[in-house]
Amino acid sequence: MSAAADAWAVYREAECLHDAAAAFDRQHGARHRFHGRRVLAVDGSKIPLQRAAELWHEFGGPTGGYTPQVLVTTLFDVIAKVPVDSTVAPYASSEREQLGRLVDHLRPLDVLVLDQGYPSYEVIAMLMERGVDFVMRVTTSGGFHAVEDFVRSGRDESDITLVPSGHTDARGLGPFTLRAVRRDGPEGEPQVFLTSLPRSSFPHLVILELYKRRWEVELFFRLEKGTYLGHDQFHARNPDGVRQEVFALLLFIALSRTLMAVTAEIHDVPYERISQKGALLAAATRFTVLLIHQQPDRAR
Repeated sequence: MSAAADAWAVYREAECLHDAAAAFDRQHGARHRFHGRRVLAVDGSKIPLQRAAELWHEFGGPTGGYTPQVLVTTLFDVIAKVPVDSTVAPYASSEREQLGRLVDHLRPLDVLVLDQGYPSYEVIAMLMERGVDFVMRVTTSGGFHAVEDFVRSGRDESDITLVPSGHTDARGLGPFTLRAVRRDGPEGEPQVFLTSLPRSSFPHLVILELYKRRWEVELFFRLEKGTYLGHDQFHARNPDGVRQEVFALLLFIALSRTLMAVTAEIHDVPYERISQKGALLAAATRFTVLLIHQQPDRAR
């Protein structure tokens, strides 16, 4: 396949993923909300590739590493457990920059849940401009000065105002008045979350529950790197081939999740009770049969 054909195949698979995620949301999304809101997370995962010179050149890897690695950043619906979009970038890429490439798939009133590697004045400004609410964990020292003041206050919750220094690239952004919510970590250390959600509809404990939902994206990465999908090792030895494999896997998961949602509705069982592993293996078997069908029109 030519380079142009490889690039076109990647584009089509990415579009198919977007279409599959949008179709899931149109048909089943209302049943997969948190307090009436769509809840998504963004996070990145670094994945080893084949030892090919072209992949080293395109993606790089850790110093002293034996294989090139790629940063796959995914926008993931944590209630429906469906991937919405993804980026495939060099190993040393900025996760915040990758978030900026995914925000077009966020809608006003969505809730985005972010871990502490993402918060910045620029990210907050970008989300607020789009009308996207958020819950983001922030560092308690060496980050926002207003957060450090909040931690010293000993309070569990407060409205705080973030004002960037005039000596930084973020000057001119804000000020941003947000809610700071605190809880004690497993060893008694303070953990702080910033949110734009209103206190009247999303009280303290609900904010903490929302952040816990971010764990679903971690479980998704375990699946992405797992063995029972048969994808614990990339096969491609060129960059577009890697991108194609990533989007093919994400599309397969989105389609399988759609079948799970239909099954839940037909048989009136909770979506969460359907075995993800069983569903993926069953879907893989049937998709394989369809792909090798002798009559393409019938397969389609």
